[in-house]
Amino acid sequence: MRILEVIQSLASGGAERLVVDLCNELSKTEDVTVLILKDVKHFYLPQLNPTVKVIEAKMPLGGSIRQLIQCCKWVNRIRPDVIHIHSQARYTMLLANLLYGHRYKFYLTIHSDVSDNYAHGWSGLQVRLSGFVGRCKFITISETNYRQFLTAHPKLKQRLIPNGRALPTLSDKAEEVRTEMQAYRSGNDSLLFIHIARCNPCKDQSMLVDSFNELIAEGENKPIISTPVCGAVDIVKDGVNGYLASGHTKEEYKDAIRKFIADKDSICTSAAKSSENNPYAISECAKKYIEWFKN
Repeated sequence: MRILEVIQSLASGGAERLVVDLCNELSKTEDVTVLILKDVKHFYLPQLNPTVKVIEAKMPLGGSIRQLIQCCKWVNRIRPDVIHIHSQARYTMLLANLLYGHRYKFYLTIHSDVSDNYAHGWSGLQVRLSGFVGRCKFITISETNYRQFLTAHPKLKQRLIPNGRALPTLSDKAEEVRTEMQAYRSGNDSLLFIHIARCNPCKDQSMLVDSFNELIAEGENKPIISTPVCGAVDIVKDGVNGYLASGHTKEEYKDAIRKFIADKDSICTSAAKSSENNPYAISECAKKYIEWFKN
């Protein structure tokens, strides 16, 4: 199967991480090309396996008819069996879908909140047109995504496939990072927690910082807990492998942190046990994508 993965960039981010891991896994058995649309720094690009073909279109930020024409040229040159679209690449590629949906099979993975990004206005209309006219099919990545998409677009074809992740390996920077992390501790018994996310207003780092500053002023420790955002509510089992805030306010977030502080030893043990049967292996994720692509 000839698969064309299309994404705006391979900068640091969740969708970008999935594309790299998925391409590497799919390329073990399939002919995989990734088309990167924008001319920006691609953080994850070196992590693609040599078996994955890469096209850097180097388009400027923004969209235009010229960019649509360029994308159509690449599609016709590659002649893929499947075109798999991610994130903001959808603005250009779903227009290509309306032109070529009768010739190629298009799929779009929904990486973010449906109600904010895929249900209303031009984005919602584009999704509906692509689904009905271009025969595009959709992938949601969590139970929350699935229910939201079903509510917004009940007649469109979708399948739930949770994002997989390749097992991380130690890099040549491992010891350097370990030393740096240790330097952040105020003492041998102090806890160290790491916030993993790109710096973006949608990640609400300002609330994170404010919450910790207020708890420090109250004399408490500093664990990191998740707000109930899409994806996290399906992965984090409250009180089993972590804690979810009951809402998105600062006080609700601080309450979740306090729960962790009160029960940090047992929750760490419980979280370790819950990870033994990993449902998010990239091999399982890729297998489900292949099944959906053949549908």
